[in-house]
Amino acid sequence: MIGVYLSGTGNTKHCIEKLVKLLDQSAKAIPLENENVISEIKNCDTIIFGYPTQFSNAPIMVRDFINSNDIWGNKRILCVTTMGAFSGDGAGCTARLLKKKRSYHFGGVANSYA
Repeated sequence: MIGVYLSGTGNTKHCIEKLVKLLDQSAKAIPLENENVISEIKNCDTIIFGYPTQFSNAPIMVRDFINSNDIWGNKRILCVTTMGAFSGDGAGCTARLLKKKRSYHFGGVANSYA
């Protein structure tokens, strides 16, 4: 298992690091911008994917990353979205995108910190 996150303020990073350690003490969490993120994802079957909801969707950086990399087949993915006062369907949007990439999306969580 690995946690992958996009976090501008540190809220999403904190949530993903805590969740990953609760589920698996040996798992690690890395930022989406890490140069090794693709190889780390390729080596794991289960991914906790965290990012902030922006305008009722996943950030364009997350959507571009998913669309630009053919590494999602047969992966189990849990989407965790963080949001302030403005919510949306950020986890659902990404789940539908990952489904097209042949992954198995096993849930989504929205965490409001406002």
